[in-house]
Amino acid sequence: MASSLNEDPEGSRITYVKGDLFACPKTDSLAHCISEDCRMGAGIAVLFKKKFGGVQELLNQREFWKALTWFALARAPFNLLHFNKICR
Repeated sequence: MASSLNEDPEGSRITYVKGDLFACPKTDSLAHCISEDCRMGAGIAVLFKKKFGGVQELLNQREFWKALTWFALARAPFNLLHFNKICR
């Protein structure tokens, strides 16, 4: 299980934690980048698609220029767009 990050009293700090990303506390949100066509066919995006689904909801929204999409799930993943592709 991945451990939580602690706030640095003197500012922000990056802490690298080795573990299962999907085993982190349910109160933590997860983020990953996807292409604008929402294919999610490679890398960690495949795991997000299998675990959370929501691809059709993304395609139905068609407001990708807002760069961030929120779903009302038990744990909502943030889908950050980083490729400019046409939605099908």
